[in-house]
Amino acid sequence: MFRSLPALKRVFIQFDHVESTQSAAAAFEAADVVPAYRVPACKDPDREAKALAAAVSVLAERTVRLENVYGYWNPFEPGPYFDLRAPHAALMCEVEESGSLVHVRLYADLLSPSFRAAERFCVEEFLPALRAARSHSDPAATALIHELRDRLWPALRDKIERAEWVIERAAERLTQAGHVSFIVTWGAAEERRRTISGNHAAPTLTLDFTFPLPLSRRPRRREILRRRLQRRRAAGRPLLRRSGSERGWYARTHRASEDEDGEDDHA
Repeated sequence: MFRSLPALKRVFIQFDHVESTQSAAAAFEAADVVPAYRVPACKDPDREAKALAAAVSVLAERTVRLENVYGYWNPFEPGPYFDLRAPHAALMCEVEESGSLVHVRLYADLLSPSFRAAERFCVEEFLPALRAARSHSDPAATALIHELRDRLWPALRDKIERAEWVIERAAERLTQAGHVSFIVTWGAAEERRRTISGNHAAPTLTLDFTFPLPLSRRPRRREILRRRLQRRRAAGRPLLRRSGSERGWYARTHRASEDEDGEDDHA
């Protein structure tokens, strides 16, 4: 599936190697978008860019806040957290735990009607015609090639150019406004590296964010915390950390013990 503009633009560069795929936009449009992320389709690309920037700003804010609440979701559910319907969450969200890190990627280009129109046209009209032209060696193939050259290719190019303008303008709005959450999570460079080769430019609103896996979710850390909690309960010590002068007094009047891995119970 083409879930970002760089991935879609690869058709222009490597269409000889593009395989048949399902339309991400068609699957996305099968369900209504919640109001927070709804971007109306309109003739004025600047209006679309403005609405798109507002929707992506909400997504970016929630992405940044995820680091503080991820530990409370076990398992983590992208749909409820981001307020996305199940089909949209499945298409837009990738969450991966790797070692001590959590990596989150959100394909925000799918919120743009212009991008979805370009993606659907490519998958539903252009690529089928291209495959049909390749499969014929008779005069019928010549007609298909002319159709591709004279109508489908220019139409696809125009749709992609509009999507590029809208997405680039939305990104400019957010960066010029100093939207910190978007700037922190904006994964344009990473998405281009993953999907498009060479120096071909393609704007994208894809969000990419990595943060430490909460200690409570790390298997070894959970065991350490469990043992520490048991010892504190057995010794009648408080279960919460103390701070400031109170912590200093408590440390002086209670003998510190250590976990078997060398961690101080009073740390």
